[in-house]
Parts: sequence; structure tokens; C-alpha cells
Amino acid sequence: MSGLPANGQPWPLSGNAERYARMPRQDAWYSGDPARLAAVYGGAAAGGSSNGPPTTLNPSGTVKAVIGAVRSAFWASRSTGEEADTRLHLPTPEDIARHSARLLFSERLNVRVIGPVHEADGPKDAAGEFTFRKGGPKPETVAAQARLDKILGLCKFDALLLAAAEISSALGSTGLRIAFNKDGPISDRPMIARVDADATLPVYSWGQLVGVMFWQVVLHDANGVIWRHIEMHEGGKVYHGLYKGDNGTLGDRQELTANAATERLKVDAEGAITLLRDGGLTATSIPNMLPDPMDRRNNAGRSDFTPTVMGLFDTIDRVFTQMMDSIEDAKSRLLVSESMLEKGKPGQGKTFDQNQRIFTSLKVPPPEKEGGGLPIEKVQFEMHVQEYLQAIDWLVRQAIQAAGYSPGTDVGTAGRDVTATEILDDKADDMATRDVKIRYWQPELQALLTSFVAVDVAEFAPRDETGKLIQAYPVEVTFADAIQPAKLELATVAKALKEAGAASIFSLVSTVNPEWDATTIGIEVDRILEEAGFVDPATFGMAGAGVGPGDGV
Repeated sequence: MSGLPANGQPWPLSGNAERYARMPRQDAWYSGDPARLAAVYGGAAAGGSSNGPPTTLNPSGTVKAVIGAVRSAFWASRSTGEEADTRLHLPTPEDIARHSARLLFSERLNVRVIGPVHEADGPKDAAGEFTFRKGGPKPETVAAQARLDKILGLCKFDALLLAAAEISSALGSTGLRIAFNKDGPISDRPMIARVDADATLPVYSWGQLVGVMFWQVVLHDANGVIWRHIEMHEGGKVYHGLYKGDNGTLGDRQELTANAATERLKVDAEGAITLLRDGGLTATSIPNMLPDPMDRRNNAGRSDFTPTVMGLFDTIDRVFTQMMDSIEDAKSRLLVSESMLEKGKPGQGKTFDQNQRIFTSLKVPPPEKEGGGLPIEKVQFEMHVQEYLQAIDWLVRQAIQAAGYSPGTDVGTAGRDVTATEILDDKADDMATRDVKIRYWQPELQALLTSFVAVDVAEFAPRDETGKLIQAYPVEVTFADAIQPAKLELATVAKALKEAGAASIFSLVSTVNPEWDATTIGIEVDRILEEAGFVDPATFGMAGAGVGPGDGV
């Protein structure tokens, strides 16, 4: 695909229909809204469509039955007559999506500009400290890093990633795009915005992402006419198109001035805005995981909510609702003799006041006679809450495990110290799934942030404190360890390496302090050598006071 799609194409575009067809159900489970669940499953069970809350894919609230009948699903059943719908939902899907996001981004990313570094140590100052160290960043790198940190902070990038990863868990992927508006309230920097999978159409060539299309409905009138704004990121350009169609077709391209949402866009003859003249993507689509068992040709990504997992969600809600119904059924009830009822006025029937404290005497037949005995009898059915809770707990664990996460309970709650190794053993599935997802997130984030820096320099020409123009450099992204080992564990490893003679001082310091960079580690190594009485390597040998060649020892 090059540029904007042609007129009259089916919607969603070819290659995305099956993936989009699954999203209403995944979205309904993520939302936890009983109305959406009933609409999606009820419409599918009936073999047609039903009206429900509006979603991104269905602005009118019409839910299509596109996946097949699900008559056996709990949420497909409907209450009959005037009986109220008592079906209840447990938020297991939302918990899984939130857990996925926290596994990835609860610890802040290390985002580092790869700029020029010093090739050798600098001169020492009056205090005997080096003014700069070998391998340390040069001033231009420091300025570029400070600029990137600042604008990412203003974009609330950390929070944006958490939200994107959570929804990606449910829908299968997430989109991120670079944007700016020099005529708007944020006119001094570019921005990064999240676009959910149900408004993103990634384009792949030989498995490689070559373009990302985003869309939004800007007008949906009463006649079923839908106006869509298409935004295609490709080759350093952003193409904008306005299309007039309906629910099943994209329709024909219109002038951007035909709608208030697009009339201010300033595009060239191709309908594009150039952001990076040397090419490169200004947007990305990041898969949640791959492959997709429902469509092996799909490169966009798969949801954690597979059909098996959603089936377990449905069963969980069935059992949970049955438990709450049994609790309701087990409420104490009174069987009251007709003689205890008070007659009302004609047409009002008979009543019994449960709050009445003084009762008048009644003529009650003896128990041995027919109809005799106490006029009031208490009835209460037995509850089996414990059995229901055990069933729900088992089902929830199965759903969590089927989604790829560890179903175990929290560790460390028994009052004992827990090592990182024990935590990793208990969270093995979590860590494995996290490692897989990082493989999709890391390269895409690096590419996007490298383009982000380039757009910032090209469009806003930022300068450092001295007034010098900040340069654009590549960006490296690394994920922090989800579970940080204790210092004692690291020290034990370092001790074993030292005794085995298998590591340098630099490696030992790095092992005990994995969060330190090379410059900080080098400074600490110098301090260790100085305290141990070693001479400065710079003054050791023929040019210094130390032992030189031929002096003998």
C-alpha cells in the first residue's frame, strides 16, 4: 500500500476483517459492562444483530453477529418475561489486562540517547577528580538526553505506555503515533499519542511493519452514512484522507475541507504532510504477542483473551451468578398462617406487618388437629458458598494460566523473607510472558523514539543552555528487571566470582550495582583501587614513580 486507500473498498480493509470481527467480544469482556456482554453474545446467539452501547467499531451501538452462534454461552441467554436480569460479572478480564501492563511497565524504562562519548579521561580538577571520564557522554549527548527526558515527561510517556499495554492485552495490539500542532496550545514540542487496536490498521511487507493507518469516525448521521478520517503514516509522511461511506464500505474520498475535523490540515498535492525527509516511520503498531491461533497470517498481534480464555470468563460469571442467587434464595422466610394476616379494605387483599411488636391473641387449633400448630414458621435453605468459592477460584486460576500468567497467590504474605529466586520460581509464567512481550515492544519503541527525536529537531530546532542546536541521535530502550534481586544475593554472586578469579573489579562492581552506568562504575573502581593502596595507572611505569620495565621486582 502506498499513500491513501482507493475509493469504494470494503471496510474494514482487506486482511483486517477477521481480526476486527473478534474485537467487539474482547472489548466487551475488558469493559466488564453487562450491557455490552449481553448485546454481543445475545446478538450472536440470535444469528443477527442487537442494539447495545456504542463502541469504536460500532458507533451506532449495533452489534453484528460475525463470529458464529454462541447459544450455550451464559451471556447469550436472555431473561424471559418481566423477570429482572440478575446476571453478574467478575472483573477477571480487566485484572488480567492490568496485570499484563504492570508486568511490562511498572518499572520505568531506561531511555538513553546514543550520542558521542569521550574517548579518554579528561584532565583532573583542583580536587583531583577527572573533569570527564572515558566512555562518558559528551555535552551534546547530555543536552540531547535532557531534551528527550523533558518532552517525554510532558507527554506522560510512562503512564501512556501502561494504558497502551493494558488495552493491547485485551485487543491484541496497540498503536502509537507522533503528532504536533504548532497552532494549538502545545506548540513547542511533538507529542506521542496512543491509538487502540480497533482504530489501527498496520501494514506489513514480509512480516516487517512498513506503514500504519489510523482512523476515526468524524460523522455518523441518521441515514447510516459514515464519514471517516484516515491517517496513513508511511515513509516519513502522514497522508490524510476524508471518506464518505457506510458501515461496510470505506466509500469515496472527499475534500478535507468538507468536515470540521479535517479542514485545518495543511497537506501537499498528495494529501501528505512530510515529517521526516529521509524516511522512517512516524508511528508504530506493537503486537501484544504472536502468532494468532485464530489467524496465523495475522501479523498485527493476538489478544490474551483467546476463545478458550473467554469461555472461562463466561463460566466464571455463570458460577458467580449462581452463587449469588443461592445466597438470595437462602434468605430467611416466614410461612404465616392465614389467621395472622390483616384484612385490608375491599380490593387490597391481606397483609402481614413484619415490624409489628405486639400481636393480639388468636384461636389456633391444637397441633394434633388438622390445620393446627404455630401460625408462623421460619424457612431457610442451606447455602453452599464454600463450594462455589472453590469452583470460582479454580476457574479464575485456569483463565489466568490460559492467558499466559502465573495463577499463584502473592508471595511473602506468611511473614517470611522471600528471595528473588523464590519469587521467580513462583512467577515463572509471568516472567516468561513478560520476556516474550518485551521482544515486540523494545525494537518498536526504539524506532519510534528515534523518529520522535528527529521530528523534534526538524520541526522545533531545540537548543541547549548555551544556545547550541541540539542534534538528533538514535535512542536505546531497555526494560528494568521486573524483580530486583536483594543486595545480599548480588554480593554473594560477586564474592563467588572474585574467589574463582573469574571477573574483573569492574565486573564485580557492575554485578552488585546492575543499575549503574559505565561511568559511575568506573568512578567506583577508581575509589576501590585508591583505598586499597594501588597507584594511579596513569603514573605507573617508566613515566612515573612506580616500577618500570627492567627494574625487576
